[in-house]
Amino acid sequence: MPGIQVTDRKKLNGLLWVFVACALLLGLQAYDLPKRAYVSGRLEGIGGSDFAEANFFAAYMAAMLPLISIQLMRSKTWPQRFLCLAAAAFTANTVVLCRSRGALVGIVMGCMAAVFMAPRKFRKKIAIGLVLGAIGGLYVTDQQFLNRMTTIIVSDEEQRDESAGSRFRLWVAGMQMVSDHPLGIGIGNWYQTIGSYIPEYAGKDSHNTFVKCIAEMGIQGFSLFILAILFALNETRKIKSLSRQFPPDVQNDFSILSFGLFLSIVIILTCGLTITMIYTETVWILLMLPVCLRRAFENQVIDYQILEKKNNGVGSLS
Repeated sequence: MPGIQVTDRKKLNGLLWVFVACALLLGLQAYDLPKRAYVSGRLEGIGGSDFAEANFFAAYMAAMLPLISIQLMRSKTWPQRFLCLAAAAFTANTVVLCRSRGALVGIVMGCMAAVFMAPRKFRKKIAIGLVLGAIGGLYVTDQQFLNRMTTIIVSDEEQRDESAGSRFRLWVAGMQMVSDHPLGIGIGNWYQTIGSYIPEYAGKDSHNTFVKCIAEMGIQGFSLFILAILFALNETRKIKSLSRQFPPDVQNDFSILSFGLFLSIVIILTCGLTITMIYTETVWILLMLPVCLRRAFENQVIDYQILEKKNNGVGSLS
């Protein structure tokens, strides 16, 4: 488990570099794929077992953007900075190639959270980064991407496309399942149950992490999921506050780490509003990262306590 193995800032830093490297490699792979890899203009079939489908892959890559950004801010050498910039560029390009509306909404929500949650000392850098990121994102977009994104919000008079409109019907049906089965219909039973509520959608997915969670696991399972989310987000807030006891360089590092993990979780959960990720490892790994941060923080406290005792001991001997 990451929370057991990642016990200090050095190990957490190594884990984050793994995420950066993976995002870059996946981005390069997506950039180099032939046209036959696209289905209806969308990139399909690459990524891990949890995110081979376009929407899942885009959500994963979108959630990597804050982690890449904080590694860029924490980088001390130009090779590290160039690695982060390359990873950010190819990651953003991959999100565009996936044509995922949910990923775009997740990124927008992450940007909004960044504006309000940015550490005070780094607000100017983060604001500049957001502006440059937006310009870079627009640069890699194409007309097909823009056309698809315009279907996110439509007026009452306009006709939603089938993909977007069907989601609302599925979510309503999910809430009806909860009303009929408050303790849940059982894990994996959504596909065989949805046809009883919407016959023409038999076998269709819920397209919503939260709806599927409460429908299959019931109120009790949904409550535990929400508690896990609140715990993870609260950990980032607490560690950011408690890190003020450290010297400025260490405090700033924990502040940036807390900020990045918070944004990554916000993005993946926002993407979960339009895709079902309750059983994918990506969500749970990201929710585990604040636990790793907590372990790193606690061991940092222990290290400073040991250092203080040594210094006090030297002082008393002298």
